[in-house]
Amino acid sequence: MSQYITRQIEQKILKAAKYSPVLAVTGPRQTGKSTMLKYLFPKYNYISFDSADLRASAKNDPQMFVENLKKPVIVDEIQYAPEIIPYIKIYVDKYTTTLRNKEVAGNFILTGSQVFTMMAGLTESLAGRIALFELLPFSFGELGKNPIKTVDFYKQLLKGFYPITNTSPRDPNEYY
Repeated sequence: MSQYITRQIEQKILKAAKYSPVLAVTGPRQTGKSTMLKYLFPKYNYISFDSADLRASAKNDPQMFVENLKKPVIVDEIQYAPEIIPYIKIYVDKYTTTLRNKEVAGNFILTGSQVFTMMAGLTESLAGRIALFELLPFSFGELGKNPIKTVDFYKQLLKGFYPITNTSPRDPNEYY
């Protein structure tokens, strides 16, 4: 049974969701992006482009896909369907002018592994509309550890800082 570990970045993300229509959380695979966002935004609709059917739907008609999304929404693995990014911009622009900004704030939360071409597309297409965050593996502080002894420091280094090796009984050697 795994446990949730609070991340240092959480308060910044919650604050940004109050004013920014789009948030993006990037970072290496398996750092807990989806887990953290589902924990912080439990009432949000959640979709993942890991699903081939969903990905195909988004690629075939990205405009209709964005219009039909139940918002607010967490869109996981955006790098698999970057075609929807311009339509998120169009949607945000359309509803930012007709509604108060507060009503569209936080409508889209995107996640993706750090793919630099995707990141360039996000920041260029959604300039002024996006709050961008990077989630890295755990820090010593997030793990509640302050290793004073050298041996404890090295034990944690060997265990690693990824969530799976710190929240479950899984053997780190098996995982890595």
